[in-house]
Amino acid sequence: MADKNYRERIKKQNTAADEIRISDDEMSEASHAGNPYYDGVARKYSAARYALLIFLVIFMLFAALRNPESISYDNLMFLLKDLGSVHDASNVEFGNVTYNPDTTLSFSGFRRNLAIATSAGLRIYAGDGSLIFEGKDKFSNPHIENSSRYLLLYDFGGNSFALYNSFARIYTEKTDYEITGGDISDSGMFAIVTKTKEYNSAVMLYTKNCKLKNRYLSEDRVIDVSINDDGSRICILTFDAENSSFVTKIKISKPGEDKPITTLSLGDAFPLSCEYTSDGNLTVFCDKALYFYDSDGNLLGSYSPSGDIEAAKLTEEGAIIALPKNAVTTGSTVILLDTKGNVVFTKDFEGKITLLDYKDGKVFTLAGNMLASTDVNSLSTITKKTSSGGKSMVVYSEDDVFVCSGSYAEYFDFSESGG
Repeated sequence: MADKNYRERIKKQNTAADEIRISDDEMSEASHAGNPYYDGVARKYSAARYALLIFLVIFMLFAALRNPESISYDNLMFLLKDLGSVHDASNVEFGNVTYNPDTTLSFSGFRRNLAIATSAGLRIYAGDGSLIFEGKDKFSNPHIENSSRYLLLYDFGGNSFALYNSFARIYTEKTDYEITGGDISDSGMFAIVTKTKEYNSAVMLYTKNCKLKNRYLSEDRVIDVSINDDGSRICILTFDAENSSFVTKIKISKPGEDKPITTLSLGDAFPLSCEYTSDGNLTVFCDKALYFYDSDGNLLGSYSPSGDIEAAKLTEEGAIIALPKNAVTTGSTVILLDTKGNVVFTKDFEGKITLLDYKDGKVFTLAGNMLASTDVNSLSTITKKTSSGGKSMVVYSEDDVFVCSGSYAEYFDFSESGG
């Protein structure tokens, strides 16, 4: 009797389980049959996914066939390595940088790194002194021009130049005639100045893709060239001799157009350099005065110093110059001008100033082996002694400064916590 009851209980449990399975299957089928909208959405997403994959493959093949020169080991390494370079560079601790001495040295700050070019090649150091890149181009007289994205290295008096990012050389070219200057903007557009057979000078303007966009030929001698940050203007600064005196000419053009926007002349003036500022204005530095223009060449202001200029620097925020204090007292007077030529700062310093710069409200001066940081608003000054005089000064911020000599770059921290 007990066995019979046990068999009946097992039979009922199996029957209940079968009923549950059947019920689940029926519910699943009913669910699919009752939701055709979701089935359609799933099919559309699946089709879109495969279409995008097919398009990606076609695009990559098209790009590879059209630009085979862009597919290189260096560029692939840059793609992989430079993804975190800005973040890493911004967090690195600064320190002294030691390098091999050389008679031909060119310095530049580049992405909070320090770029040093010698006849042995280009080296880029992190702020703490560690070597992060070594270029292979060996130029007899290397000169560096930099932007926030790229670094332009050219052989002054030679016929080669190269374009770099943080981890690779991305372009190089040999010119027919010797190179006498160059510039690069944040847009990636860059210019190379050369001599020519038929003309005194030529300016070759390249796009950010390293394609020749314009070739400006000049009967006059080109002294300097500058491209604004967004690549919408180029200034070519030249001089000519007329009636036993120098004449400065300023040609402002829009890249891609042969006819200049304007051509300006300054009589009895010898040009030294030109620079576009961060607000798009143009500063022109001549031997006897500084001139300030808007992007189309309209004069905004000028400044004629009372004496010979001992040192000068054209910056993104205007211009800074040092004049001898007077004929009797040893010292220098530093004058800071904004992008319109207005004097915004004047201060006397001890000693003869050889290097100076301006960054984020701070004026930096080097006289002998004394480095000074002066607040433009409060006029308070902090001084620090360098190990030796410097060939160049690289200013990263209002706190971080390198003084570069023949064999090492000495770091100085002007923050409240700095030593």
